Amino acid sequence: MKREMDRVRTILLTIQNHDEEYFDQARDFFQALGQQSPDTQWPPGAISAYIRMLKEAKLVEAVLQGAQGDQEDFRGYLRLTWAGHEFIADARDPKVWEKVKSKVGDASFDLFKHVLVETVKEMLQMG
Repeated sequence: MKREMDRVRTILLTIQNHDEEYFDQARDFFQALGQQSPDTQWPPGAISAYIRMLKEAKLVEAVLQGAQGDQEDFRGYLRLTWAGHEFIADARDPKVWEKVKSKVGDASFDLFKHVLVETVKEMLQMG
């Protein structure tokens, strides 16, 4: 599966905006995710795969039970780490996000994050 940064942002925003750290069922998270981004279509297994990638990147802490392969029936603990909060603080503004995407396209996550931080600094200096 190809990693899409818009999906990364949507998941991180959903986690940050959700009041709970524990999801009793995947549908609870799907409902919260749908409220964050109602027009996004998620292929089978994509959400669990993204959460695993975000965990590998140390942006979230997650313990998912029951998520296997293309199955999206999980429950578990899911919260942003400090790094996840830092990333989404910079990525929250849609104008900043679109500007960064136009600059870097499908670049690596590290480059994406670097350009995101630099873009936020530029915009703060401009006013």
